[in-house]
Amino acid sequence: MTEPVRVRFAPSPTGSLHIGGARSALFNFLFARRYGGVFILRIEDTDATRSSREYETEIMTALRWLGLDWDEGVEKGGKYGPYRQSERREIYDEAIARLLDSGAAYPCFCTNERLDELHRQQQAAKRPPRYDGRCFNLSRDETARRVAEGEPYTVRLHVPPHGALTIDDLIRGRVEVALKNLDDFIIRRSNGEPLFILAGAVDDAAMKITHVLRGEDHLTNTHKQVLVHQALGNAPPRFGHLPMVVGDDGKPLSKRLGDLGVLALRDQGYCPDVLAAHLARLGWAATPEADTLATLAAAFEVDRVAKKPARIGLDDLRHRQARWIRQASPAALTEAVAPFAPEIDRTRLDTLVRLFAEEAENLADLAARARSLLADPPLPDDWAETVRAPAMRALLEAVQQKLAGLERLDEESAREIIRQASADSGVQGRALYNLLRIPLSGQTHGPDLAALMAALGAPTAAARLQRALAV
Repeated sequence: MTEPVRVRFAPSPTGSLHIGGARSALFNFLFARRYGGVFILRIEDTDATRSSREYETEIMTALRWLGLDWDEGVEKGGKYGPYRQSERREIYDEAIARLLDSGAAYPCFCTNERLDELHRQQQAAKRPPRYDGRCFNLSRDETARRVAEGEPYTVRLHVPPHGALTIDDLIRGRVEVALKNLDDFIIRRSNGEPLFILAGAVDDAAMKITHVLRGEDHLTNTHKQVLVHQALGNAPPRFGHLPMVVGDDGKPLSKRLGDLGVLALRDQGYCPDVLAAHLARLGWAATPEADTLATLAAAFEVDRVAKKPARIGLDDLRHRQARWIRQASPAALTEAVAPFAPEIDRTRLDTLVRLFAEEAENLADLAARARSLLADPPLPDDWAETVRAPAMRALLEAVQQKLAGLERLDEESAREIIRQASADSGVQGRALYNLLRIPLSGQTHGPDLAALMAALGAPTAAARLQRALAV
């Protein structure tokens, strides 16, 4: 890179930060870190009716949880602020005034009714719906008179009717559009609000943005923003359009996949490093060993981002999280699970999470499994019939009596108690394990039985077996 890299993530605070937006933020962050650049957070809240500070706060919370802390922008400041578009109205008004003075833009007095009728006529004639340039052809005197009289108007940027505009996309290569296929598009609403096409271009120039990585759904907007840059005499940034994230069936993401908001996934029990490593692989072939932000950034190359849609791979995400749990150090695992089980003492929690680490899918699942051992489990309806059998009762009594005389219990001792009781009673196999596991945990499967008994401790295990005998 010959110039300092400056990239931005510019969400609209109209909803939660979801998978697609988080992936865009991550790629910008990795690109900045890869080249020693600056990662900027800009809030695009020009749509006052849909934007909210609550969503803005939620977006920032999600970014920070993922580790995508920004160098400049909202709440951080910087010499190119303010970083909320709602606070930059004068800057946009000045840019629009320059475009109007130069003739690159013009007032449009067409009503919605007139535009709707125009589009109906074009559709009937099997022509693409686009603005016909009526107000561009008004004389300066008529335009000035109608503005002075207070007639409502939007502002449109005039697009030359001939020629082509080419973008050298960082991911897609050469992308060309014939200018005849673009109409004169609106850059300011009749209520004075600038559209994001104008505001984004103005801000990118003012904030010296060098590269823009965003979803391919913005590709049609990019040509328009380049035209705005050209009309204002600014050099546009380099653009790269990321592939869309789709479901594993190749179809667009939808509500059928549930809540894929970043904070919702956090609350479901995913770790930030796990989610970030997964997001990085949605469209980019990251090396297997790249599993932290630092290692991902060191390996990131934008020209290795794919053009085709990226399948979300929810099963891969679940497997990645389960693998993290199995491989994490005991201290790291307890620290990660603690927010999901605040009622459990840390020392106790440390024992319980290690007990279930091999079978838990995520942190919330692990916390739920640990929590399940805190209270006496319910016994099945046919339990009385089970313990009526002499051999079964003899085994339960033998184990219970051994445990009742102990203050401390380790796995080796628990295993020896089980072995001896099995030999004395003749109960073996599944019958043996179910007979002990059900009153201890309420389950017929789970962690190693000796480890379970040791984790519960001798007093608790003895009390639960005594309760099972009393049915």
